[in-house]
Amino acid sequence: MDSAQPARTVLVIDDDSSMLNVLSLILERAGFLPRKASHPHEALKLLEELKPDLIITDLMMPDMNGIDLIRAIRRLANGQAVPILLRSYRILDQKHVKEALEAGANDVMQTVVVPRELLARVQALLNDVKG
Repeated sequence: MDSAQPARTVLVIDDDSSMLNVLSLILERAGFLPRKASHPHEALKLLEELKPDLIITDLMMPDMNGIDLIRAIRRLANGQAVPILLRSYRILDQKHVKEALEAGANDVMQTVVVPRELLARVQALLNDVKG
């Protein structure tokens, strides 16, 4: 990451506190500024004030799944243009991937977290926004 640029903010949303901490640590070590939300409603509240450069959300969460959360984010002024990466432990069928992309996800990651892959996807999404 270019030290001349300010750290880019990444909102990470996951109801699993261990995964939330792992993702945040990976991002922080790569020079990003992670902001954490452990519940979809907490994330929506944060987005009233926060303008993240990227959002990473889990698919399976209580009360609101990641696809419904993406739809809600896209209705917010702060969430219309921000890239969103939806991730899941589960293998998603093409129906779920299509639904996520139609809801407004920019990318879908169907794997356990491999830091190198996560960071490559984050950087690609951020570069798409700049370009």
